[in-house]
Amino acid sequence: ALTAAGRKALRSTPGFLAKVLVSLGSDSVGERHAAVGCLVNLSDDPSSLESLAATPGTLNAITTAANRAMADKDARLRRYVLSVFANLAADAPTRKTLSMSRAGPTMDAIA
Repeated sequence: ALTAAGRKALRSTPGFLAKVLVSLGSDSVGERHAAVGCLVNLSDDPSSLESLAATPGTLNAITTAANRAMADKDARLRRYVLSVFANLAADAPTRKTLSMSRAGPTMDAIA
């Protein structure tokens, strides 16, 4: 797990979150797991939610990762993606920023 200072440093690194989102689409299972693990860690920190919500393509990238996890029957990736969705959905301002009421899979579809 990252410390608060580590999460802050990652959030302030230009392009870091965009690179993590790109890694969710990697052909490497290990890279996908590492990317979503990073997102779980960041999304678990309330101070990181705004950065995640403000990064273009966040919801699309994790929705795509959820679909891939279901298609590949990758239980670990599916659990991590579900955790990211739950963390994002638990914060009302983040839900509004991401328009989660209109987009993305339902929690039942991922579980």
